[in-house]
Amino acid sequence: MKLQVVPVGAYQTNCYIIEEESMCIVIDPGDGNNRILKELTERGARADQVVVTHGHMDHFADAAKLAEHFQTPIYFPKEECAYLSSAEARRGPYDERVVHAFETALGGRGKLTEDGETIRFGNLCFRVIVFGGHSKAGMCLYEENQKMLIAGDQLFAGSIGRTDLYRGSGADLIAGIRQKILCLPEDTVVLPGHGPHTTIGKEKRSNPFLTGDLLWDL
Repeated sequence: MKLQVVPVGAYQTNCYIIEEESMCIVIDPGDGNNRILKELTERGARADQVVVTHGHMDHFADAAKLAEHFQTPIYFPKEECAYLSSAEARRGPYDERVVHAFETALGGRGKLTEDGETIRFGNLCFRVIVFGGHSKAGMCLYEENQKMLIAGDQLFAGSIGRTDLYRGSGADLIAGIRQKILCLPEDTVVLPGHGPHTTIGKEKRSNPFLTGDLLWDL
């Protein structure tokens, strides 16, 4: 397995490109300027699968174009679909054309996932972990053999996803992290949606949102 992280767009969203057995999976292509498509084209590669962890545009802005160009499926959490189409979720820096293109792509190429399911890619097997708090139903991907968790915007190094957006809930996010993520082996590498990587063990010991050192209004 070869993994590359490419920070894209104004929010420097971590887009992950994973190559396995001459195939390529792209996770959270959120640039809006087709950077990942250009990069794959330049090196003669293709996206065999596209995965979007949740319904914020900085994670899906280029997903429709990639799926159309390579004729490939888009994996997206099923519970997030209603959130994506709601008027409340589109308040703020959303481009209606980009959202519409993504929804259209999901209608034709969407592989809607649910908590506990698996996404197989070559020798890799990602377990889908879904819970709310940052959005309605954000998705993490856990690969046990690689000791790797792609965390979307649920958990960051020393922090957690913001909860002040539509359908955000600090209580739900903390509960989901504690119940579904912190139970993973401590040497699991966490690859977040923004910023540097970390480990489960480090976050259990030092993340102030999880240790109780930081008092905040859930």
